[in-house]
Amino acid sequence: MFCYFNQSKDYVDIGFWNASHFTKHTELLVSEKRKKIRSLRYFKLEDINDKILKAVLKEAYSLRDIKFYS
Repeated sequence: MFCYFNQSKDYVDIGFWNASHFTKHTELLVSEKRKKIRSLRYFKLEDINDKILKAVLKEAYSLRDIKFYS
């Protein structure tokens, strides 16, 4: 599993390389200008939903052994 945090000028991304395997909260994942990585994007601290963030992190961890595919 590969997960990263990225701070830009306007937002913070929590990105996942194996997000193509995700089944939960896929409608919240941003893939803008990226071929493989998808991320949760937050513009304000208040935007973070703890339950959703935990669920996505747990799913990413559960998929840690799945190989990357195109």
